[in-house]
Formats: sequence, C-alpha cells, structure tokens
Amino acid sequence: MEGEAKSDDVLYIDATGRLHFDGSEGPAALSRLASAPGKSVQLRADARLQATELARILRQLAEAGLSHAELVVNPQ
Repeated sequence: MEGEAKSDDVLYIDATGRLHFDGSEGPAALSRLASAPGKSVQLRADARLQATELARILRQLAEAGLSHAELVVNPQ
C-alpha cells in the first residue's frame, strides 16, 4: 500500500508515553524491541503525546541500538 511504512516491527506509544510492543509494555517493551531482529521500527504514537516525551523515547531507542525509526502519522 502506498504511503505505508515498510518496517515489520511496530512500537505503539500511548498518550502518557508508555510503550507497547509485541505483548510487552513499558521498559519490557523496549527490551523486547531491542532484541528483535532488524534495527528498524515503526512508531505509532497517540496524537496527544507531548513532543518532549517523544524526543525522550527516540533517545531511548537510539541507546538501545535501533538505527532507524519511522513515525507514522494519520491525518485527523
């Protein structure tokens, strides 16, 4: 589908900044994501997530060794 991100790994982020990945939440989601094959992730964040919180999460992803993140946005 045109416009869709190509990464298979999707990290969901709720409005409070809590991470959700492959059945895990919070710090466990980050650990599980870091151990997943590939170093690319698609981010799907709640529209209410603060930009400062997203920046903190992006730093955490980089520190975990992820080299590529795609932020998926949906027009409202």
